[in-house]
Amino acid sequence: MIKSVAKAKPDKFEPFTVQWLRERYTKELPRGMAEPPADSWVMRTDVPPTESAFTDYLLEIRLPILLQRAVEAALLMKPDNVPVFLLDFFTQSAEEAVKAEALLRERAVSMPPTPSSRKPKATGPKQKLEGGTALTLSYEVGDDGKLSVDFSLTN
Repeated sequence: MIKSVAKAKPDKFEPFTVQWLRERYTKELPRGMAEPPADSWVMRTDVPPTESAFTDYLLEIRLPILLQRAVEAALLMKPDNVPVFLLDFFTQSAEEAVKAEALLRERAVSMPPTPSSRKPKATGPKQKLEGGTALTLSYEVGDDGKLSVDFSLTN
């Protein structure tokens, strides 16, 4: 499986693994399980051919942690049919990943803008004080409705 991941460089590990298992263990799967996966994956073309880039890629698609969880679950459950067990495991993991991704997108849309996306502070005109000192006021109304005021004195 890892050789196939190295060759194909899928953008999502779980759907790739589901497809890989279905293609190799069709005879061992109950009827209906040999259907193509609902979720798809695409080949990544942005992984430079270096060891560090490939390691980063494997971590990005969560290969080490997902394989560890799959092996631990198989050792604990001791399934009679390991390919079916793994297919169920990675199908469920893919569905959870899709739900988590949708939740993150939803939260990103509902989050208030970051400071870099807010309008800059408004700056009032410089006020000349005695002795040639100038006072500049800057103010901003935050997303929470609070007013913050800064000032600077310059000669």
